[in-house]
Amino acid sequence: GEALHVFGDAFNQDNGVAGYYLYFAHANGLGAELDRELATQYLRKSADLGYRKAQLEYGQQLLAKGGDIDIALGEKYLRKATHLSEFRTPPAMVSFHKAIEALQDYYIGTEQYRKAYSFTKDIIKETKLEYLTYQYHLDNCLRTGRYSEALDIIQKGIKSRDSQEAGYCKVVQAKMFHEGLGVNKDLRKAELALRFASDSLDYPYARKMLAEFYSQEGHEDDAAFWQRLFDIRFRSTIEE
Repeated sequence: GEALHVFGDAFNQDNGVAGYYLYFAHANGLGAELDRELATQYLRKSADLGYRKAQLEYGQQLLAKGGDIDIALGEKYLRKATHLSEFRTPPAMVSFHKAIEALQDYYIGTEQYRKAYSFTKDIIKETKLEYLTYQYHLDNCLRTGRYSEALDIIQKGIKSRDSQEAGYCKVVQAKMFHEGLGVNKDLRKAELALRFASDSLDYPYARKMLAEFYSQEGHEDDAAFWQRLFDIRFRSTIEE
């Protein structure tokens, strides 16, 4: 209809967002002919015009196809989605994390653990969010049962001068004690690790994890208290 005509005009002026909506319309038969081949052409063009959402989706579709050429191209588009202008804006951050996670999932699925880690480390170094190196590496270790490797990373990470690194490592340590992952299950040690991350390292996310911890253990008053603390801090961070 009229909306598609408007998007078509914008797309002809190299508008990547319009290209994405034309892709979506043709891929789902919404106000347009259902045509997956044409939809893919719009998606690729949108990605080439720099639209992050299209880069993310097109990259994931290519990885799912699984041929050597598709995989190489899929990696290329997902890597593009991590190199973002206006990097600190929320949509850019969401795309950044989703693109990394899509590649991580692919590498882990094919047991390329080292590649998953080195790729993440390089990207994070470029964006100067180096504390995330610990996050993605530890996530990989827990998801693939490499608990001794996770414990080694944690022991190094909790000594870091960066409170974000140390805080995240303490949160993961708490998860391992809470669920008995590679260590004996110990609720008290899990609680103490989260309290240390929150109180000594001022790591806000630990408060959310404390709320979840107490909720799972049936202490609803404590859970509500820590959730309130997290919400207050989260709001103040957003408003700064």
